[in-house]
Amino acid sequence: MAEQVAINADRGEVGLTLDGRVYPMLPTFAAANAIESQLGAASSLFARLMKGSEQLPTWHELAVIATECIKAAGRDRNDSMLIAYNVEKVGEMIYAEGLSDDLLNAFVSIVGNMVSGGTNRKKAQAAAAATTEPTSESPTAS
Repeated sequence: MAEQVAINADRGEVGLTLDGRVYPMLPTFAAANAIESQLGAASSLFARLMKGSEQLPTWHELAVIATECIKAAGRDRNDSMLIAYNVEKVGEMIYAEGLSDDLLNAFVSIVGNMVSGGTNRKKAQAAAAATTEPTSESPTAS
């Protein structure tokens, strides 16, 4: 059984199970920028993942995407252990896990959240703002 960690889907987080642990991946601009810096223009890779192309990403591409999104989650959570992961370590864990449907679905989900600008994150922020803003329909004392 995988070690449990809280994944907040409303924020666009996706869990990636590797070596019996669930790692949070968070789509952020910093993660997208780091992915592009390491892989070049990532838009064709993202499109391949989103459209279910028969051309699977390389092990290195998967490792870079996972590493940068795990590190983004680590920065967001102030978790130095997550921030410290590197492409080689994450790549080894992905390789050991194998290309299962669950693994590939996690990548499709995180890339989908990333290319939509973290749509789920925006929805969560909008919902939080709506609960803190006073409305004209608030009951008044009589």
